[in-house]
Amino acid sequence: MDGDGLFSCTDYRAFLKELYLQKKTSRAGYSYRKFAEDMGFTASNYLHLVITGKRNLSHDAIQKIKKNNSWSAQQKKYFENLVLYNQTSEENERQKYFGELEKILGKKRQVLNPD
Repeated sequence: MDGDGLFSCTDYRAFLKELYLQKKTSRAGYSYRKFAEDMGFTASNYLHLVITGKRNLSHDAIQKIKKNNSWSAQQKKYFENLVLYNQTSEENERQKYFGELEKILGKKRQVLNPD
């Protein structure tokens, strides 16, 4: 799953897992260690812990992932809001981030379908 598949995701952990599996399929010997390194992390198991739900992404971690992917500005914004939406337990905050996700999707639809 590449950055375009991001817009169909509602769970950033599932997206990261699919991204990892895509890279693993296309590269012999690809590991979580290499995935973490590619995303800018020194801890080799950090992203595995995130994907399995044992850790959350910090603000700095979100920024590293955005920086180390060749995503569009919309994709980066969507990813950040998706993480914040998934990680917050406060209903008001969840609604705020969900609204941001919908705005981004609305803009993307307009770009793809100007009619």
